[in-house]
Amino acid sequence: MANKKNDFFINIKYFYKKHILIPFLNLQKNKIKDKSHVIKVNIGREGSKNKNKDNKIKNKVSLAIKSLKSAKKELWIEEFRSFLIMLSFVLLFTFILIGSIDAFHDINNLKTHAVYAQDMITSSINDLQNSNIQIAKDKLSLVFDSSYNISSKVKFIAKVSVGAFGRLINFSEKDLNEVIRSCDNISTAVVKTFNDIQKFSDRNNLYKIDEVKNASLVVDINLKTINSDLEKINTRFLPKKYQSQFLDYKKQLKDFEKIVDDVYFASNVVSYIMGQDSSRRILFIFENANELRATGGFMGSYALVDFKDGNVINYEVPGGGIYDLRAGFTKTLEPPYPFKILVNKWEIQDANWFFDFEKSAKKIIEFFEPSSRTSVDGIIVINSNMMSGLMDLIGDIKLDDYNVILTKYNIIDELQNIIGKQRDKTNKPKVVIGELFEKVSEQLLNKKDLDLMKIYNLFNDARDKKQILAYIKDLNIQNYINVLGISGKIVDTNDNEDYLAIVDTNIGGGKTSQYIDRSVNQQIDILGNGDIIKTLVINKKYIKQNNNFDIKNIEFLRIYVPSGSQFISATGFDNIQIDNHIYANYNTDPDLESLNKLSIRDFNTNTIIYNDEGETIFGNFIYLNPGEQKEIVIKYKLPFKVDFDEKGNCKYTLYLEKQSGVDNLKYNISINTSSTNKFYNDIILNKDKKIELTLKK
Repeated sequence: MANKKNDFFINIKYFYKKHILIPFLNLQKNKIKDKSHVIKVNIGREGSKNKNKDNKIKNKVSLAIKSLKSAKKELWIEEFRSFLIMLSFVLLFTFILIGSIDAFHDINNLKTHAVYAQDMITSSINDLQNSNIQIAKDKLSLVFDSSYNISSKVKFIAKVSVGAFGRLINFSEKDLNEVIRSCDNISTAVVKTFNDIQKFSDRNNLYKIDEVKNASLVVDINLKTINSDLEKINTRFLPKKYQSQFLDYKKQLKDFEKIVDDVYFASNVVSYIMGQDSSRRILFIFENANELRATGGFMGSYALVDFKDGNVINYEVPGGGIYDLRAGFTKTLEPPYPFKILVNKWEIQDANWFFDFEKSAKKIIEFFEPSSRTSVDGIIVINSNMMSGLMDLIGDIKLDDYNVILTKYNIIDELQNIIGKQRDKTNKPKVVIGELFEKVSEQLLNKKDLDLMKIYNLFNDARDKKQILAYIKDLNIQNYINVLGISGKIVDTNDNEDYLAIVDTNIGGGKTSQYIDRSVNQQIDILGNGDIIKTLVINKKYIKQNNNFDIKNIEFLRIYVPSGSQFISATGFDNIQIDNHIYANYNTDPDLESLNKLSIRDFNTNTIIYNDEGETIFGNFIYLNPGEQKEIVIKYKLPFKVDFDEKGNCKYTLYLEKQSGVDNLKYNISINTSSTNKFYNDIILNKDKKIELTLKK
């Protein structure tokens, strides 16, 4: 490492001699010839100040020039690259990583300080992840403080370098000034936010959210400026071994920009919900993924919470859960077709029928407001699979009345056990949910040592897995929610892109979804004329618990595919006949018309085919007894063709969308043309995935 470091500076020194010193010496040599000037040349430690030794100096100048000119041509490339490394890798990224840098005594000190700063920043990030917030803040402050104390010379060196050689990498002095100014703004905002939050730790939550929001806005604007300037740099002039590092830094900055965007949008959403400028009423719904529904699980419990000025001013958690609302809903609506095997009326507990969460949320509100005789500003759905991460964040909770300690390992099972026992004793079996909600809210809103990094990591994981979904009536806030990726809207694909979502709905099968092992095999055949035939194989196995466990798993399976896809065949479904005549006098909900009235039925398999939520949907039942395993095979043709170019190549894009509540779904994919076969095995779908391929005919 030391040798590489020495070589770097030797090359810089050589570059200086060859392209700055030689022209200068030549100029002095000409002055000696003309006898018009007194030569004052200092060559290293041997330089002479004797004005009467012109010939001796002239000889030394000639020898120096001859020596420098005899260098091999290849050294020019190496030292030129070294210069670019100095410019792009050391100076530029030092500015980016440590904020405003103002001066170093020499190039070596610059590199030393850059390494120190990078180490300190890396260390501080680790401290943040390990909850050592004060230590991280102190380290960052040291970096920023030391940077401000060494400013002017580095800016001078960088600007001279950029001014002389910026054109070669497409980077101007103006760009450098923007980077320096942006880093100054970022470092100032970060330090101010740390200090203010600590200084005013007794202020309410809205104050802290505003501090974070304002800082994130400053950081975001300046990061975008930096990233825009970095995009201009032509990396092909950098040595290969540094190109990858440059690209890594750019990616890290882009990732950091995404995090800052998330913080800004989330802070706007949270401040709105918590009643920054007016009181808000939010409906929190808790979905149990052990009984799967389209948006994640059965809506067993809910909390109606009023916020104002950053505080919870009132909340209600009914002991009977969602069923307490049924008496208040007077409309007689025909239920979604598959629910007719279970109920004869559509009620709020089954309102999250649609895979597109925004559509389900609007339907839930449509049922909730007349049932509860109150209006709400929005809905937040929390999936039971998120509870483990939430308990890891706030710690164990003791419920004295039930003699149990809830942990991240047992919370779902213990809650189900408590509710099951209480159901035999009272018609308010879900009182425990209210007690838990109160304790969790107190920890989240009032605990002063909450780990901000853990909160973000929990949110990020829950967002990917769709364990938290939100819908707010205010369009501006809903736009923020869309950008944050928690709106649960079905992805909007292009007309020539493939799409697949497999949606399970547990209908009368109890809490058995947790025992179903699922995997999917997808065979995609691209024919010579560009047609695409897909064969989907869905494997389900009901893992038996014990000899006394005999609850049947009943699910209605929906396969969402590109609108206009043509159903070819299906095997493995259970052919269930449902009597429709009892619904003659019921009202038809307009959002269900495509399913209940306009769907087409395949008479061989009883598979329902209809268009809704922007896609074509194939739906049918599957029944599983404990220990049983079944294979569903569906074959269909996509509504578009691939276009082969003159070289026989084509592009193919597949978007796999995840269902909330179904984690670790296993995928195997094979894509076949007449000349190529590509396989993607053991894909674990824990978040939406886009696959883009170039195939040969």
